[in-house]
Amino acid sequence: MTDSSPRPARPADLTRIVAVHQAAFPGFFLTALGPRFLHAYYRQVLAYPAGVLLVAEGDAGLVGFVAGFTQPTGFYRALPRLIGPLLLGLLRRPWLVGHAVGRAVRRHESTPGAAELSSLAVDPAAGGHGIGSRLVRAFLAAAARGGATAVTLTTDARANDGVNAFYTKLGFRLARTVTSTGARAMNEYTWDLRSAPSRAGGGKRST
Repeated sequence: MTDSSPRPARPADLTRIVAVHQAAFPGFFLTALGPRFLHAYYRQVLAYPAGVLLVAEGDAGLVGFVAGFTQPTGFYRALPRLIGPLLLGLLRRPWLVGHAVGRAVRRHESTPGAAELSSLAVDPAAGGHGIGSRLVRAFLAAAARGGATAVTLTTDARANDGVNAFYTKLGFRLARTVTSTGARAMNEYTWDLRSAPSRAGGGKRST
């Protein structure tokens, strides 16, 4: 597989980003809301001035991406723009309403100065080549350039050993474990950009 550095996403990448998300996160909350919502969500990340959306390419094209924001609070305040696709997804799957409310409350508990890595996905067919690690390092570097002092992310605490080990091995610190609506335990990880600037500049799942 071609070893290329992650690059900023373009609008033309959104369809493939949605496809990779669906392949990497079957059964997850955002995936259950449908491709229309996912397309609108990642389009919003791309349009947000403090958004970070980077993609990795292989021989067959786009095989992975990382998404997030250096100013999470501003991004979540703009989410009403997604109300149409969100309501459509919830109407088709009403059992997700409680999950949506719990997620919204948790997401607004942002750490001052911290960027949020909201989603990291690699096409399962392209796994095992270090793509996820390169994407995370590129995100850390972009967050530092954007003025963030730290990066946070959340991922499932249970039945998710591989992903938790992935972030721990990269150097993230487990800050806390929280339980959201539906008794879904989530691990919150943090990376202090002020104490590890060289590592951040060196260049699974969190949704």
